[in-house]
Amino acid sequence: MTGGFFAALLVGSAAMTAGSTDIAHRHSARIDHHRGAIDAQYSGRVGVVYKQVGAVTPGRVPSSLRCQWQARLIVERDARHASGATMTRTMVRDRALTGSRPGWCSGAKAAIARDVAAHDAALRAHLLALAADDHDVLTAEIDRLHDRSRRG
Repeated sequence: MTGGFFAALLVGSAAMTAGSTDIAHRHSARIDHHRGAIDAQYSGRVGVVYKQVGAVTPGRVPSSLRCQWQARLIVERDARHASGATMTRTMVRDRALTGSRPGWCSGAKAAIARDVAAHDAALRAHLLALAADDHDVLTAEIDRLHDRSRRG
């Protein structure tokens, strides 16, 4: 699926503030398992944390005021096994993107949103990597589920 991760950025006067985006990417996977197929849906969204650094200086002295930001990818997995069992999991990729903008964070929100949107392909690659890493976890969950049901 194409489409950007458009940042809905919430900033304030605090040293660190956070915002998140709407779910922008989805990925589906079918995993063959000896106990039956697993259909997994992965939905990703971005959370952005801002940190105001530096100081405002008087007159013609250059300001060191900057807004440092970090975007993390939050992926929700919803899976259904052929037996009807459902499994959910949340995975996070911290620091999926990082950046810095001059000035106040509150004044940089549109530029940061563009920065995040410009890296849409990298965010999608992170989502696909998290989904691939999840396959072994998901098959182990099915094995544990069926082991418990056999034991009674």
